[in-house]
Amino acid sequence: IIDAETGLQALIVNKNNEIMISIGSGNAAIERQIGIYNWFGAKPAIYDQAEKLILRLQAHPDFAGKQLTLVGHGIGGSVASYVGIKNRIVVESFNTVPLG
Repeated sequence: IIDAETGLQALIVNKNNEIMISIGSGNAAIERQIGIYNWFGAKPAIYDQAEKLILRLQAHPDFAGKQLTLVGHGIGGSVASYVGIKNRIVVESFNTVPLG
């Protein structure tokens, strides 16, 4: 899944009773913007877009009863952390950009 407007990229892996969603950003200009926003405490659109995606996936019948884990690194780790904290979802991330 790729969103050209926000730069959100997501890869969904469905294995038995676990669903892993890897979150990233594929646009260098948007990544620079995110870094600047985070420094000043603003919230770029990629965070809301990721949360909407995850909530829609959670509501899908194919996801019912399965463990959901968000993963990410850098900007993707920051976005995964944001969504995970807000929605009580397990997150595994490293080298994340600090949340503003």
